[in-house]
Amino acid sequence: SSPLLSSPLLSSPLLSSPPPPLLPLLSSPPSSPLLSSPLLSSPPPPSPLLSSPLLSSPLLSSPPSPLLLPPLLSSPLLSSPLLSSPLLSSPLLSSSSLSSPLLSSPLLSSPLLSSPSSPPLLSSPPLLPPPGQSLEDPLVIFGDVAVPSGLENADPCTARQCLWPKASDGNVYIPFRISNQYCKYQQSRDTITTALRSFSQSTCIRFTPHDRQRDFVNIQSLGGCYSFIGRRGRSQTVSLSRRGCVFPQIVQHEMLHALGFNHEQTRSDRDQHVRILLNNVIPVDLSYQRINTNNLGTPYDYNSVMHYGRFAFSRNNQPTIVPIPNPNVSIGRATQMSPNDILRINRLYGCSE
Repeated sequence: SSPLLSSPLLSSPLLSSPPPPLLPLLSSPPSSPLLSSPLLSSPPPPSPLLSSPLLSSPLLSSPPSPLLLPPLLSSPLLSSPLLSSPLLSSPLLSSSSLSSPLLSSPLLSSPLLSSPSSPPLLSSPPLLPPPGQSLEDPLVIFGDVAVPSGLENADPCTARQCLWPKASDGNVYIPFRISNQYCKYQQSRDTITTALRSFSQSTCIRFTPHDRQRDFVNIQSLGGCYSFIGRRGRSQTVSLSRRGCVFPQIVQHEMLHALGFNHEQTRSDRDQHVRILLNNVIPVDLSYQRINTNNLGTPYDYNSVMHYGRFAFSRNNQPTIVPIPNPNVSIGRATQMSPNDILRINRLYGCSE
């Protein structure tokens, strides 16, 4: 207890045991940035470096943070208009607001738009063209067929002269105009013009750019895919919405309507080839009414580009059309005009076959 033995010298770390802490700085919780760094302290306290965004990024952190989710799945892309707005919830694909005429047509069940295991995309009745899109007459749209009011219960093409005139050289020239709505969508324009040219490869139909002719086909991107049956006179609207209608077989389908052809499943002899399950069909849709058609001596064609798919216009996800006698025959899956489609054009318009 003498001053010598209790002096700082004898109680220093070199002489005393057990040694007390060297210095307050080293024994107390580190407080300075230098001594609390990973190099001097163990276990290392969370330093700015270890808690920074860099070390907690998906590449360096474990367990993975929410950022480890692929950016594509957690980013605004999936909530963007392209995937969650008009495109997937548009009339073309689901809700009643988008119950646009054609996603009920044969092309809804084509390989591009549906599969045998999934019902067609349309689940609501077809509507008139959207507000502000006026056509020449009031319309009722059945499936993808536009019918002037008052002719709902008649075949518009047999109720009047509906063929396009034949020129002296044996060809049928049909002027067309593509709306400026497609100006920024060159691929859509190319798809449309290529499909129109396909008619000239196997028939006498020639779609030509409009040049002051009185009667012409006016191709627009309206609320779905639809057309009148046959020639109406003056500007005749064919709607090919950019959101779901610009495919080669759909363009051909709508142009066949404009040439005067009805759907295959409405043929006068259809009951010998398909069974229509009206209990499964959307009530207001009349696309399945049998018509006293001129079949031009051609057989019923399950492969026609004009044939509806198995689930078209279903109100309960059950089939609306079943082939007979073999219910497993594929229908509504054409990707282009069938040989019978081409033969009928040539016979109706007197082209050389």
